[in-house]
Amino acid sequence: MTLTKAQKDFVVNRLKSQWRQVKLKCDGFEVTLGLIQVTDTKLAVEIYINNFFKGTWVLNPEKHIESKFLPIRYLWLWSPKEKKEILKKFGKRAAYKNFPDLDKRLEHKTTHFTSGRAAINHLIKVCDSIELITEIPG
Repeated sequence: MTLTKAQKDFVVNRLKSQWRQVKLKCDGFEVTLGLIQVTDTKLAVEIYINNFFKGTWVLNPEKHIESKFLPIRYLWLWSPKEKKEILKKFGKRAAYKNFPDLDKRLEHKTTHFTSGRAAINHLIKVCDSIELITEIPG
């Protein structure tokens, strides 16, 4: 079971309004999404699974099923500027010979999503079943 377009829009709009949270039932877990203020001008969507957030889900994601709900961030080993300079200096063949990890990126889990839409799209992608627990008014 997945969310309808109206339910997705409700989740995103509710998370846009400050101090709101949305509860979802995802693959048997209760997932709570809540809006938090990261800096003076930046907002983020925090995630709790069964009303908890454990650091071990971020540090050892392969050992915990709950970590599939967490957002994934990527960090390139070489920045695009550095990669461009290396390719220009060495040429494509020599660059990949001397720098075999030129296209490598590191993946890690993190604690919050950048927006409500990013959160709901990620949950739809990784979950087999999603139900909205928070009631839609009206």
